[in-house]
Amino acid sequence: MQRTRLIATLAAILLAGTVMAGEPAVRWLNVKVDATEDNARVNIRVPLSVVSAVLGAVHTDGFAGGKVLIDTRDADVDWPALLAALKEAPDARYVKVESDEGNVDISKMGDTIRIDVRESKDEKATVHVMLPSAVLDAVSIDEENRLDVAQLIAALDRDNVGDLVTVTAPDARVRIWID
Repeated sequence: MQRTRLIATLAAILLAGTVMAGEPAVRWLNVKVDATEDNARVNIRVPLSVVSAVLGAVHTDGFAGGKVLIDTRDADVDWPALLAALKEAPDARYVKVESDEGNVDISKMGDTIRIDVRESKDEKATVHVMLPSAVLDAVSIDEENRLDVAQLIAALDRDNVGDLVTVTAPDARVRIWID
């Protein structure tokens, strides 16, 4: 009995020592989908390090090597300047669009960029995106207009814990978060 207690105590000390030694915590990408129409439930929980590795291995039309092609043919945007200005901007609502079909709000509150979309017609879906402004430093768009998604995942691994995207519609709910 004493031997069992001794082993348990030593194990607890070793575990505490590992935690106190500053071992980096594993961060997880979580996706939860609840579809009401067919009563389907999907729960995905993957370490961000695995997400990064998979991104580098996927090659498809418009996506390769962790980069996704974005269509900027109709806009000449200085992305670094735009993102730096947004990061340094004061808290405020920057875009408000109201129409018969829905509303869009883009704002900055503290260290979070928020994008809220509310559909007024049809399904009346809502989408909420919360992006830590520190992640804006990781946005990289190369000369071929490819967004480096792998770099964004790495920034989320360093800087973010919490909800990233929530979607609510009559037929489904989706939540994406990092913990």
